[in-house]
Amino acid sequence: MVITMIFVISLSSSLSVYDTKEYNKLHITSAPKVFGYSEDKGNELFPEFIYPNCPRKKSYGLYIDYSKNKFYYNCTQKEGFIIVGPETKITITNPPYTKFFVSKYSLDEEVKIFNYNDFSLGWCGKNKGDDATDYFLSPRMRRASYKAALEKSSLKKPLIILFITPDSLSRNHFFRKLKTTVSYLSSLKNYQVYDYKFHNIIGADTSENQMRVFGEKWVKSFEGDQNIDYHGPKAIWKILKNLGFVTLWGTDACADNVPKSMGRVPEVDNVVNLFFCSQYVFGKYRGAKQLLYKQRCLGSKMPHSYLMEYSLNFTKMYPKANQWIYNHFTAAHEGSGQHAQTLDLDLTNYIKKYLTEFKETHEVAIFLCSDHGMRYGDYMSDSASIQEHRLPACFTIISDNLIRSQHFDKKTMEANSFRLTTKPDLRKTMIELASNYTGNYVSSEHLQRSYYNFLKTPIPDNRTCEDANIPIWFCASFTPKNIEKYIFSGKENLTQEEIALKKMIDEIINRAIEYINENSYQNYYGIGSFLCEKVSLKMINSVNFVEISSTSYVIRIIFDIFEDEKANFDSWVEISKKSGDPLIFLGEKMFTKVIYVGRIDKAKITCENDAREMGIDPNLCICKENQSLIS
Repeated sequence: MVITMIFVISLSSSLSVYDTKEYNKLHITSAPKVFGYSEDKGNELFPEFIYPNCPRKKSYGLYIDYSKNKFYYNCTQKEGFIIVGPETKITITNPPYTKFFVSKYSLDEEVKIFNYNDFSLGWCGKNKGDDATDYFLSPRMRRASYKAALEKSSLKKPLIILFITPDSLSRNHFFRKLKTTVSYLSSLKNYQVYDYKFHNIIGADTSENQMRVFGEKWVKSFEGDQNIDYHGPKAIWKILKNLGFVTLWGTDACADNVPKSMGRVPEVDNVVNLFFCSQYVFGKYRGAKQLLYKQRCLGSKMPHSYLMEYSLNFTKMYPKANQWIYNHFTAAHEGSGQHAQTLDLDLTNYIKKYLTEFKETHEVAIFLCSDHGMRYGDYMSDSASIQEHRLPACFTIISDNLIRSQHFDKKTMEANSFRLTTKPDLRKTMIELASNYTGNYVSSEHLQRSYYNFLKTPIPDNRTCEDANIPIWFCASFTPKNIEKYIFSGKENLTQEEIALKKMIDEIINRAIEYINENSYQNYYGIGSFLCEKVSLKMINSVNFVEISSTSYVIRIIFDIFEDEKANFDSWVEISKKSGDPLIFLGEKMFTKVIYVGRIDKAKITCENDAREMGIDPNLCICKENQSLIS
């Protein structure tokens, strides 16, 4: 193990995107050569763009009185309806199933309220498909959980672990679009703010990355009963509840893949998900990348404001308990890359409230870490854009008091901010912090050995993606090399080596096309052919490769198809000595394995919901016109 201790200027006084230049002075084995777009390129792609405040809209006084379980709504219109949820103890779902877990009432019906209902939406004078006019969302106290938390840990100054995930924000884009937040973090006194410059993703999307924090593994989906907590006793919220914490899990969107990976009933005290899913199903709200430059408003506020207010009320509701709070904000999940700016001022004020309103009564540790970097703009088109996806923003905000009480070493914390970290490190850090602060034991089986508590344990200089179990195609240490276009574009008079290379590219692209068709057009024994077109190659735009070792390569091809002129696909294929489909590569028998194929264009997928219902990845389905399988 090689560890070099460094100490540069305190980040709490000078956060800067250019701190990556310090890598030239360090001896970190796997340090990236590129961290994303240059300042000029970033400003060219994402120029200054300011969204207005949401316009003030009339509301009609919708409210639930929890003390009486009574519903109030001052709407006198005849047209409209009301949604109340959750209808059952199922708290997380995706759009197609939302209607099964909420109750819909007409305006003249009596609305029944139960102890598990914590939100309502009203459409006063509006129809389904319109924006709701009224919104109610407020946490209910879970008295048994509060009592259990106090019995396990009753401290004079409880700990709040606030885990904030801004979706789809690379480190560089965080500095570009959240300038007020950066300025505020840089101005903090009596706090240390650490910027983890080499925080590498461990998967492609939210589900793949965040499940490695919530649990120990990720699955795309699982068989059997979906109304469970898939992570069970290894769920981070379960571990922290056993340490004396009350827990909150909230998102301001309605992801399709998350419940498939974690189940619909996480053992979390308070959950926010169905409130937003209801607006996907009954209203206009979407957190979709394809809705370019469109500001997201729910009534007079932006969506994340509701989750922020809910979380602050949660903290006030459990004043004597330790708290673990997860907030997932999707403002940056938008194809132009500009909508991230709408989070900036609200996020600044939100963090400020936690650090000022609760500083006398609680210790607050904030983990401000994106799930992954951008998947928009020129996503995956060159080395810089690939790195913007691989290197999400990640900051920790820790008070000097907490650092002293936990015997953290600032030099170690500073050094670790330059070293390779990933999602399971984040999980281990929060669990160990909770255990050490409360003095309650946590089993070593929940502390995976190959990962690090990056607040306390020195991370080796020579740690690699392989050491951290990061798949090589997501590793920022490797940037693809370009294969010249003339080789695969049909030019004559190629050398024998170039002819062999072109033949290899042709075989790989054929396998990528087969992969699309097998997982869409031919899905469900051909039923998918009613919904999805059979695709064929039109043109290869670029080919890149990464040499992992003398017997292992990753080839990346971006291509277009004939069936949809707007569709642009990205494919990653591994060539190695491992088992797979045989291929002759550089005169040797090798094997191929498709790692990933998906669309990277911004066009709307018109049959997205139908595809999801059938178990087809919408990114692989080229929708047939006027075809629907779902009534």
